[in-house]
Amino acid sequence: MGVFDRLISLKAAIADYDGTTADTYDRQFQWFKLCADYSGIDFPYHSDEEFRPVYAKAYKEGGIQGSYDFFGLPCDMNDHSHPIHPIYDEFNLSRPAPFFEGMPELIEFLKEEGVKIAFCTNNYTPLVRAGLKRYGLDDDSYVFVDGKSVKKYSSNGKQNYYKKPSKKLMQRALKELGTRPEETIHLCDTLVDLQSAVDIPYGRYNREDLTNLGHLKGFEGDILREGVMTPFGQKHFDGLYSHPDEVKDLVREFMK
Repeated sequence: MGVFDRLISLKAAIADYDGTTADTYDRQFQWFKLCADYSGIDFPYHSDEEFRPVYAKAYKEGGIQGSYDFFGLPCDMNDHSHPIHPIYDEFNLSRPAPFFEGMPELIEFLKEEGVKIAFCTNNYTPLVRAGLKRYGLDDDSYVFVDGKSVKKYSSNGKQNYYKKPSKKLMQRALKELGTRPEETIHLCDTLVDLQSAVDIPYGRYNREDLTNLGHLKGFEGDILREGVMTPFGQKHFDGLYSHPDEVKDLVREFMK
């Protein structure tokens, strides 16, 4: 099966931000160090190289909340009144991470080909916009779906938000793009991302997969080859890439 065999046309791309668009590993390392210091917790990692494999394992097993829990850092991702959230927002906005080599060019290329772009992230839209602005790419053509986009309510009436691997974010992105799953590719870098983009409830009875492309230079690397087990069976990425130019080549071939 070819990478784009599921597509009937290519009208939109949904891109994750951290680890797919922007190389945020070093910033995440610096943030966890700062968060530990703020909380009076010993942080035993002295370099990004030490931190990276430990963080990847913690993220794989528990997502971003599980990562905070693993390192003993006080953060409830669903409680936006927690004092750590505004500190995190200020830290991120003051340190926009560099985009991966070739990613600004891929964004421009997709726009030139008439492909609409959505950024779908558990992070926040101002951070994504700050990154786009750094490369002269910020305009009104994008759709943004972030960790504060889709509200949910607990049984006690407390408001919080859906986050990946919830499929609600992908449903929102598709709705705002005005495209169907078979017209949309998804660029991402974790198994949590993949889980959010398969078996998406679509229409009254259907469940659909996006065409998922995994970035091997992101947070989880070769772990992406494992795929994810879902109630509907094992699911894998349709394709894996190490450089955005490989995505451009796939799109060019499909658009012929």
